[in-house]
Amino acid sequence: MTTSTFGPVSKYIKNIMPGLPKRGNVLDLGCGDGRISLFFAEHGYDVLGIDISPRAIHKLNHLAENRGLDVTARVQQMEDFVFERDFDVIVAHGTLQLMERPAWQELIAEMQRRTSPGGHNIVVVLTDAAPPPSDLAPFCRGLFHRGELASLYRGWQFIENESIVKEGQDVGNEPRSLALDRLVARRPL
Repeated sequence: MTTSTFGPVSKYIKNIMPGLPKRGNVLDLGCGDGRISLFFAEHGYDVLGIDISPRAIHKLNHLAENRGLDVTARVQQMEDFVFERDFDVIVAHGTLQLMERPAWQELIAEMQRRTSPGGHNIVVVLTDAAPPPSDLAPFCRGLFHRGELASLYRGWQFIENESIVKEGQDVGNEPRSLALDRLVARRPL
């Protein structure tokens, strides 16, 4: 249990680190087994990660303990998360489309309200620019429209804003496409 099921932290997250506050607190919504949570903890951030999977949270806690990192991780649905404080960075990487549209619309609005002035949101979602792969389709209850994510962040400074269709292969070597919108946005001061 030394690596994430989802591979290493994305290069774009590593690339934006110099522009983020040097310390602060991070909320990782749908953190899985913690690849992003652990990365931020390694860089001195106070991290809260939530995920619906007890197995993923167990793995995250194990990895954090082995690395001597302080990460708060708990089993919880994103729809049930209640913000008790503001965060400097809020991450929702590949998870919001798993919720119904009204639920993620409400969550994004709350993410924006509970981001500290000058703080960042890092959001990656699947869009309807291509059908979701067959292994993900049953779970995608609220696909975003291509470009919709950026429209929800009007007035924020865009550090990254990209709509792509990523070609690759799934576990069974079947061709698959992932239509993604990726946004890193900074809340105005």
